[in-house]
Amino acid sequence: MTSLNSYLKSYEEKEQRNQLASTDSSPTGSPSYWAYNRSASDFTPVLRKYQYQIASRSPQSQSSRNDDDPDYPATFAANESWSKMGVPRDEVENEIASLRKWLSQTILRRLMGEIEGINKTLRRLGSPELQIGETSITSLRQISISKQQMIPSLQKVLPYLDVSSNQEYLVQRLRELAKGGVMSDFRWNGGADYKGRKWDQDLPTDCVVVMHALCSYMDSQLPPHPKYPDGKTFGSQYFMKTPDKPDLKKKDNLLIFQTKINPPHYKVIIGDDTWDLAKGRSNMFQAILLFLHHIKVKELGMLGRVNLDASGVNILCVLDV
Repeated sequence: MTSLNSYLKSYEEKEQRNQLASTDSSPTGSPSYWAYNRSASDFTPVLRKYQYQIASRSPQSQSSRNDDDPDYPATFAANESWSKMGVPRDEVENEIASLRKWLSQTILRRLMGEIEGINKTLRRLGSPELQIGETSITSLRQISISKQQMIPSLQKVLPYLDVSSNQEYLVQRLRELAKGGVMSDFRWNGGADYKGRKWDQDLPTDCVVVMHALCSYMDSQLPPHPKYPDGKTFGSQYFMKTPDKPDLKKKDNLLIFQTKINPPHYKVIIGDDTWDLAKGRSNMFQAILLFLHHIKVKELGMLGRVNLDASGVNILCVLDV
């Protein structure tokens, strides 16, 4: 925990020294948002108003497999996955902090900039009643076709919105998670109050919202694949959730697998091995990180034909802590 405090302190000092300039959001759908080779620092203003609250470590399983999910037994249990991967626990804590920054600043903050720009354009075009966060996803799809030349970026934003039919709550929550640059309000097994009532299971958890945003972003970075005509190359090939089940006979498996919806729980499938991670608030982040460690070490930073390192998507920068 001390090392994580030191890391965050040095990160803040570095930002203050460099005084990183804020990248303007693009109301006209600039391709810069969807471009390759952008790191978290490329997108970040100095936002010292908000502070990242260090999560307490998720409790480790006392037994390797006795209390594991019987439907999806793990080859490597939560208390041995990181040691098997050769990553010290303190380093994992630092990487979680770095990943939270990357997700917030590279995806969520820029996504909200696009949404606000599109809504502004719709008002300018005389359609104030057609706002993202107030209009159904079906209506937005129709708008993206009828007004494609005037709002080309809407088609790029739509995949991020199809995770929930409650568009008002979804956009509200995306806006809240985008504030501050570190998702300090993240609630892994819940979400935010909505219209005066507490979060309930009819609304998506923050894990579902953030994981869907990551999959949508990665879909936009990977080249089209004929096997996935809907454009969800990453979401279909490298992510799966129950009740779907992975084929563990396949030796080329590489995916993040959501084995439980409420409360959410994620594992990583590599070949015919299932890697479990500690339950709780950091489980999703750990699953993403283990997935990335495998790509960096075993795949030389390549996800298919796309480089996830500095010369490509640059998500592997979260491991450089």
